[in-house]
Amino acid sequence: MARKRREGITTPVRYMGKMYAVGYGIFHGNEELAKLYATLLMVARDKGFGTYTTIWKNVEGKLREKGVPSVFWGICKAFTNELIRKVIMKQEATPEEVKAKWVRWFTKVGLDTSILDDIVNIVVQREVPEETVSAPKGA
Repeated sequence: MARKRREGITTPVRYMGKMYAVGYGIFHGNEELAKLYATLLMVARDKGFGTYTTIWKNVEGKLREKGVPSVFWGICKAFTNELIRKVIMKQEATPEEVKAKWVRWFTKVGLDTSILDDIVNIVVQREVPEETVSAPKGA
């Protein structure tokens, strides 16, 4: 089984150092271009990595709340990652299109398909905290 990558406190600094070294070699010792290269790669890395991690932590909390066995979290994570990639990052599909593809898999393994709706709500941030729901007019 592949080793899981973990983000530590020194990970961003080590990554930037490695990218600086790569940039230094690519740009034949030009320190200014190497720094720019490393900085831009850090920005791109933070933008993509943070999105997946943050959303997955929220989805994981919802799965715990719903009592989904951890053996099924892999399929939920695959669905979450596809939603992020196709709906948020590339904007090439709607959440409903991606969900339609996964309904079959969830029913095949015996999972409640309402979990898909919960994950979609988290990914596209449709959930509204209960405190902010306003009362109907005239009530």
